[in-house]
Amino acid sequence: MTVHAPVFCDSVKNGFNMCPDGAERRINSRTKAVVTVDIAGQPCDLNRIQTLATNYSVHVIEDAAHALPASYNNNGRRVGAISELTAFSFYATKTIAKQW
Repeated sequence: MTVHAPVFCDSVKNGFNMCPDGAERRINSRTKAVVTVDIAGQPCDLNRIQTLATNYSVHVIEDAAHALPASYNNNGRRVGAISELTAFSFYATKTIAKQW
């Protein structure tokens, strides 16, 4: 049985979201997916991460629990409608719980 361990990546300078350059440096032949975590209402650089996913044939899984109902790059696409799979949380501290 093959065990796959997560590989962590630094955040962008002066921010908390994943650094796409750091993510790219960590992608290798064993990489199956890139998991992004949107922080404080700010989506990750999803255009760049989607490009990485296409170039390296990996999947994108987005944790958007702290970003709904944010839109990405003024194109009107909301988090949750961009990546192949998006996770949300209904816990009281998440933005989705505060919207209603």
